[in-house]
Amino acid sequence: MQLNRCAIKYLLARGNSLTILPCLMEIIQKRYALRCVILTYHGVGIKSGPDQVSVSSFYEQMAYLYSHYQVISLDRLVKALLAGERGWRPWVVLTFDDGYANLIDNALPIIDRYKLPATIFVVPAWLGKVAVWSKSGQKLLTLRQLSLLANHGFEIGSHTLNHIDLTVASEGQVERELRGAKEELEQILGKPVKYLAYPWGLHNTRVRIAAARTGYVAALAGGWDIYHTARKIYMLKRIVIEPCDNLNTFALKLAGAYNFLSLWAKVRSRGLGRRGPRSRAYGGASGHIDQCKKCIRKEKNRRSV
Repeated sequence: MQLNRCAIKYLLARGNSLTILPCLMEIIQKRYALRCVILTYHGVGIKSGPDQVSVSSFYEQMAYLYSHYQVISLDRLVKALLAGERGWRPWVVLTFDDGYANLIDNALPIIDRYKLPATIFVVPAWLGKVAVWSKSGQKLLTLRQLSLLANHGFEIGSHTLNHIDLTVASEGQVERELRGAKEELEQILGKPVKYLAYPWGLHNTRVRIAAARTGYVAALAGGWDIYHTARKIYMLKRIVIEPCDNLNTFALKLAGAYNFLSLWAKVRSRGLGRRGPRSRAYGGASGHIDQCKKCIRKEKNRRSV
């Protein structure tokens, strides 16, 4: 630990806030947590749009992962966390939320080509329907398509029964959403459903306790952390890949360049930083804080008012 103390003293003496935060987080977390980047996608379309990346971008990103990282299953990550593993790993976990039907034609062939494990979180009460909770209005997987993904090695997880905000639901409704989705998917697949992804990444203590009580082994949220521990097994953070992400920003997200945003979100939530409008999606302030020009322009306009 002496080396870490020396490094911390040097950073505090010579660095500025932009360099200190990421470096300190890397030093501390590497010792006590396990590094693994969990990526979140929604749809993959011919062109990029709301809640979907373009198939050309997705192909480029999967090729980059195949060449530079080790893509592992969510199951392997959870087992490593529960076994107490920690330290740096070149690991990446692929996840897809909502279960858009365009994954069959646009994502599955690419994932099969590189033989990458992946997990998809679906809303069983809405299979074969339209995602009314999304501006994209995308069609969702049918039962037959879901079975096809399962046969290709996809891990199937729960995204609740009806894709609702669990943090504002009653205790009974939370129970029905979590247990109902799990039981329905298990009946469809004929095997246990172990993992949950909170809709919009939103959760609280009550929701996490309900997830454990209803039999889920782990649950995934939103955020920017790339270091995980068994203590936070029901709030594993994921990094959202946006339609505006190019290969450079994709590589930066994988390298942990946005990791300090998770700390900044915690600082803001405690009233220690300047407050801005809370993003509903994927964990509030640590949610869709992406780097696209359109988002940056909006933020500058807001601050100038």
